[in-house]
Amino acid sequence: MKAYQSTLLLIGIAAGLGYVLWATRDRGTPDQGAGASLLDGRRVGEARRITIHRSLGLEPSILEPDGTGRFRIVEPIVDLASMSFLENLAQVYDSAQVFEAYPGEEPDAALLANTGLDQPRARLELRFEDRELRIDIGGAGPLGADLFLRRSGRILRGGAALYSALQANPDDLRERLVFRTTPREVQAITMRRRTSPEREETFRVEVRGGQVFLVEPLTARADPDLVFRLVTALLGMRVDRFLPGVMNTPADPPDVALEVRGPFGTETVELWTKVSNSASGRHRERRMDFQVDVGGFNQAFTMPLDALRERPLVPLAESQVERLTVDPGKGSPRLVLRPGIRAEFALFAPVEAPADPVAVGEALRAVTQLVASEFVSGGAPAEFGLAEGFTRVEVAGGQGMPPVVVHLGRDEGDVTYAQRAGEAQVVKVPKAAADALRRPWTRYMERVALRLPTWQLVQRLVVRSEGRPVAAYQRGPDGTWRREGESAARTDVREVLELLSDLRAERVLDPATAGAPRGGFHLELSTDNGDVLLEAEVIPEGERALFRSNRVAALFELRGIESRAILALTR
Repeated sequence: MKAYQSTLLLIGIAAGLGYVLWATRDRGTPDQGAGASLLDGRRVGEARRITIHRSLGLEPSILEPDGTGRFRIVEPIVDLASMSFLENLAQVYDSAQVFEAYPGEEPDAALLANTGLDQPRARLELRFEDRELRIDIGGAGPLGADLFLRRSGRILRGGAALYSALQANPDDLRERLVFRTTPREVQAITMRRRTSPEREETFRVEVRGGQVFLVEPLTARADPDLVFRLVTALLGMRVDRFLPGVMNTPADPPDVALEVRGPFGTETVELWTKVSNSASGRHRERRMDFQVDVGGFNQAFTMPLDALRERPLVPLAESQVERLTVDPGKGSPRLVLRPGIRAEFALFAPVEAPADPVAVGEALRAVTQLVASEFVSGGAPAEFGLAEGFTRVEVAGGQGMPPVVVHLGRDEGDVTYAQRAGEAQVVKVPKAAADALRRPWTRYMERVALRLPTWQLVQRLVVRSEGRPVAAYQRGPDGTWRREGESAARTDVREVLELLSDLRAERVLDPATAGAPRGGFHLELSTDNGDVLLEAEVIPEGERALFRSNRVAALFELRGIESRAILALTR
């Protein structure tokens, strides 16, 4: 080949390459551009209609709001839309950022074909109050993990998840949770279960004022935790397979029928559990026939009625009790325990006095142990000691809860018959718990006969018997105590005053049942100007003494050492 021919060939090749570069300018490497919101700041959940073309060769699925905050499918079937599908769709599209693929260029047929947008793979149409958005999804972008999109005539690039989020067939779009009511929204639930071809058992639970009640076949309190677990299990039922068309209804009535009332009305579901390995079901309001594996629900379907009943008579923890009142009846004094000024429990009836924290703890624990071990059928209240003469226990909690009143009747072996006020049901509770609450009120008192913090102010101590002076003691200016008429110093008077500053007792007695002990000595402690700081009485009882004062209306039995020290001043 001659030299000029070679030159012409090279010129021709260069010109051809130049034309190709000009004809495909920028189209091989789209401009990244600036990211922008695919939905222009709108959200999928705000749409008045959502049309999904998972493939343009298939019938689209259309969703519309149902007026309750959920979406429903209106085409090609009618049903409640899947919450999980819509949440995923919203998560992908609400946050999607896209980029101009070819800024400033009007797409022509060649460019649309090049990007797969002449025949889109999928399409999403969103109708809002003020406008409609149509998003076509084309082929893969230059990065491999992105896609070409077309919206409002512009070619964009976005993530591959925009395509996969639309890949759901009509059954995938349907809510697979059988019930739309959530456990915390339940207002009432009725279960009818067939126990034999001739017998059907029905129970109904209602939620009123935050409490759960059985209302059928009997009226009783229901165990809120157990009912919540049961309801959670039932409402967690999921469709394994949607049945096309209309199910061939078995000739027999359903084995289980459930009615759930919630904020959106009543949902009725019938289940035929013995038809096959998977139960066939029908949701009447959704007009939906389905199959479900009921293996996980057998316990709920067969649970005994008594298992649903609330067994604790007082549904409070120890820490929630704010007042405990025990009325033994038969004319005995009423006990009232509640927190005092220092937040510790104290007695407020029949006397006002500090309480023994150990005894209070045992009483509060006993309240929580009033748990029904058995529900008693039949019988009149008098048969169980619950007509009269019973012990009345009233427990008040916080947060505006009404007090709970429990009646404790007669004992039988290691159980006690009991009944909540206002309820007809009689139950058996542990006798040990009942006994802890039926103890005398004196068992709850702190065994401190006297606390006299002002003992150092005492200047005079007078002992009387039957109104006549027996002895008088005076403290001198030097702090020495002497008995009137004697010159010898008495160190035992100061020792007694120190005992009275925190006088401990062996036990507390109820004056009403201890009788009126006689032969005692009256003590009067006063200041120099005649102000009486304490009046008390000491009654000898063998080696010990009984003590009472004007501070607390109770009778205390002192220990031997304290008894001897105080009685020594009366001789």
